[in-house]
This record gives sequence, C-alpha cells and structure tokens, in this order.
Amino acid sequence: MFFQFRIPKTKETNFSKCFKTEKDTMTKLRSMNKIRSDLTRTDKMQAGELIESIGLYLPYLNSLINNCSKSLPKKKIKKYPAMHWTSSIHHKNGYFTFWAREENLLSGLLLERIFTLCVLGFTYLNRIHYLANECEDYSTIEQTVHTNAQAAYQIFLLVSAELETVTWKPTTYPHEMSKNYISAVLDYCHLVSQEIYIYSPSNTSTEVNNRPHIAKIAVGCKELYRSAIKHLETKRTEKEDINPNFLHFLATKEKIVQAYSLRLLAVEQYKNSAIGAAIGILIEGDKHLNDLQPPLYGDYGKAMKVYIPQVKTDFEKLLKSWENENETIYFEKITAYYPDKNPLEAIKIHVPIEYPLPEALDFKL
Repeated sequence: MFFQFRIPKTKETNFSKCFKTEKDTMTKLRSMNKIRSDLTRTDKMQAGELIESIGLYLPYLNSLINNCSKSLPKKKIKKYPAMHWTSSIHHKNGYFTFWAREENLLSGLLLERIFTLCVLGFTYLNRIHYLANECEDYSTIEQTVHTNAQAAYQIFLLVSAELETVTWKPTTYPHEMSKNYISAVLDYCHLVSQEIYIYSPSNTSTEVNNRPHIAKIAVGCKELYRSAIKHLETKRTEKEDINPNFLHFLATKEKIVQAYSLRLLAVEQYKNSAIGAAIGILIEGDKHLNDLQPPLYGDYGKAMKVYIPQVKTDFEKLLKSWENENETIYFEKITAYYPDKNPLEAIKIHVPIEYPLPEALDFKL
C-alpha cells in the first residue's frame, strides 16, 4: 500500500470522525494521498497558519493510531500485498512518503506523527528566525524568542521519546533495514538540531548589546537538544548496535555544515567590500573539508562521495575568484557583535545554517 501524508492548510477537512473499522481506516489512509499542501514552506506560510494546520492534523492522525493499535493485532489484512518500508525525506519542503507492510502500519503512523512534530518544531524555529531578522531592538523580543526556543526544544524532546515507540516485527521485517530506517530518522533529527540558531541581521544600526544574550538562548537550546539526541543514540546503540557508518555520516556532515556556515559569512563580508576578511573566513571553512572521508558503503556513502567533491570545487572556485582582490584579513565586525566570544565562536552564532542537500541524500532504504 502506498500512502503520502501532507498537512492541509484549511479547516475544510473534517478530522473529528472516528474510524471504527479496518476497512474504513484503509480507505481514509488512501484518501489522504489527495491532500495537497506545502508542508514547511514557511517562507510563504505564516507560522500561526502552519501551527493551526498541524493542530487540526494531529488529532486525526492520533485517531488513526488508536484505531490501528486496537484493530490490526486482531486480524491480518490480506487485501494488500506485503511490501517493504521506504522513505523520501525532503529537508526543504518536508513531505514524507511510505510504503508499508500492513502489520507495520502502526509503526508507520507513529513515524508520521514524529515527522509532524518535527514540522511543528521547525515552525517555532522559523518564528525565531523571522523575529530576529526583522527586529531592530532585541530587548523587545527577548521573552518571545525564549518562549519559542523552549517550545521547539520540548517538541524535539517529545520526538526523541516517540522514536522509542516505533517497533517492527523481526519475523516480517528485515532487522538491518529497521536499523537503517531508525538511522534515517535520527539523521532528520540531526538536521533539526542544526536549525536551532539565531539569525543576526547585518544592519549595523541594530543595538549590538542585545545580540549575545538572545544568541545564547538559541545556542543553549541547541546544546540541550543535542544532548537529548546523544542520549537517544546511546540507547539505540545499546539496543540495536546502530550502524557506525551512519555515525560517520553525521560527523562528516557536521563538518560540511560548519564549512558552509563560514562560506555564508564570507559571502556576506565580500558583499560588504571586506574582501580580505571574506578570503580568510573561506579558508577557515575550507579547513573543515580537508580531512573529509565519505562513509565506505550504503546510501550515505554514495551521497557523500558525490557531495564532498562538489563542496570542495565550490570553495576552490570562490577562493580563486577572490584572491585577486586581496586585502588585510579582519574580524572586527563580527567580534563587535559578540565581544565575549572569539571570532570562530561568534561566526557559529552569527550565520544561519543553510546548505544544499544533494539529490543523493533523498535516498530510498
């Protein structure tokens, strides 16, 4: 059975109906494939609108979960052929597609709830991004930023807890594939953790004294969440001996994220005519790429073997185009924003983390 979940934008869909039979549940699952809505295009959708949509969707999803948990164990459905899981994870527009065995349908619905919660968490983070980018006096939004950061953190803690409820039947579902799928979910959560940042606008008229405190709120939230993810990884390692290739993949991507963060800052400095600073920062970013080794096998490995050379080439071209315009390297502008931090720490706070994911990362397990 193929089904695709997306969150609707309006209240027109009735989510209050309780599904009392397996046949009705399956019909509704298939009908969800007709729902069309951009899920996390928060640049075009107001945060409040998205939160409201998710608020409508979650009760409906929970009713399906409750119904399946009661009905599926009693009777196996033979109408649909048994199929394997697969997923398509899109970081930018965030929709999730599943093939599922009927006996694993409940786990599929639980995963969908996990991803829905991730979207809700992203929405709170987008609200922080918007407020920090538009506001000229951070003292006026301090409490709002703190509230949204804590809401996001609590949601992602819930995501970690929800992951523990996802199970597969060993007799009907390949054990190795289940480990890989959990790895993919953790990978998605890792991407979420990268998004907990504060965006500091380059407008020099902004009252800089308020920046460090607001940034610390967001960074602190990120560190707390990373601790939760590490705890989850430890649990998974104890239970299932999580694939070391996946952990290698995470470490590799972390370096690429750092490199691209510095690249973004370098471009900003270049646009501000600080060419020497741009070159220096780009060189710092390039250092993160020098020792990268892709994982040796699997979809992670295939993705990184394609992606790492692309990143290196991008950095090399940019450096070459700037070197002819060399001037003295400096970090005065950034350190002025964050006087209590060294330049590289300041950069990590200052730059929003945006980097392109190669198509190869939308892997099928």
